Amino acid sequence: MPRLDQTEESIRDEDHKIDAERPIASLQKTLGLLFTPVSVIALLCNLLGISGQNTATISLASIILTAIILYRGAINRAVPSALLCGLIIGLGAVFAANYEHILFKDTGLIRYFHASNDFLGQSGSFLSSAKKEIWFVGVDFHITASDRQQLILKKLSEGVKVRFLVFDPDSPFLGNMAQDYDQTPQVLTSECLDGIQSIIALRDIWLKEQSSQAYPDGLQIRLFEDVPHARFYLVDPDDTKAKSFYIPYMNHENSPVLPGYLLSNISGGVIHEYLPGVRKLWNSAQPIEVYEQRHQDSH
Repeated sequence: MPRLDQTEESIRDEDHKIDAERPIASLQKTLGLLFTPVSVIALLCNLLGISGQNTATISLASIILTAIILYRGAINRAVPSALLCGLIIGLGAVFAANYEHILFKDTGLIRYFHASNDFLGQSGSFLSSAKKEIWFVGVDFHITASDRQQLILKKLSEGVKVRFLVFDPDSPFLGNMAQDYDQTPQVLTSECLDGIQSIIALRDIWLKEQSSQAYPDGLQIRLFEDVPHARFYLVDPDDTKAKSFYIPYMNHENSPVLPGYLLSNISGGVIHEYLPGVRKLWNSAQPIEVYEQRHQDSH
């Protein structure tokens, strides 16, 4: 039989072991309580398409709020304001996740692109969202008319009206504009002609489509002579829930490297301030057929 002192020593060892395990178990339980809600919240944020920065902000706030709830007794004993702390953290998280929207809500600004060309690479889903109209306004749209040809044809077949409003290379202001763009007149003329040819090719394909008979005014192209000061990709401009893309021009800079702005078409926002000017320019511009006839006569 074991001696009594050996038995008591074994019991004491077991007690010490249990005491040592209790803090670990307590820590594991606390971590589980803190991070389980965060995992669910992060999953929901991902499903809702919330940005990584906002997801991190919401997750951190949920950890702090959960800790306040778990240790509210201790907090109230030290500073009798656990509820106030939770409210402040909650309001702070709401502001952190929405500060850009709060600050820029009247402008409709959704996102800023350091180089506008970064947006054009992902413009497919943007253009696909159009339900009634798409406007392309700028110097030329050679890349868009070529690379997005099938998408534009698809939208036309769905009854979406597409408007191209581009610069006329025969404009008397071409020399001045080439100087502003830090290009030679020959290079700028070549770019404009490439853009016009791409749009004409798009039109010719569209006119062969059976659905073009159902939407005879679906695709319209006009050329303007004035020096443009901005570039627009307008999607359903009269729909306040739709979005548009805007690139201001700057002298001696190439527009693809200039900043671009994704904007909501909210009433009173930036896009709605420019729409009257775009429509005036459209009304004063010449149909592409006039340009084609002019060049046929010159040959």
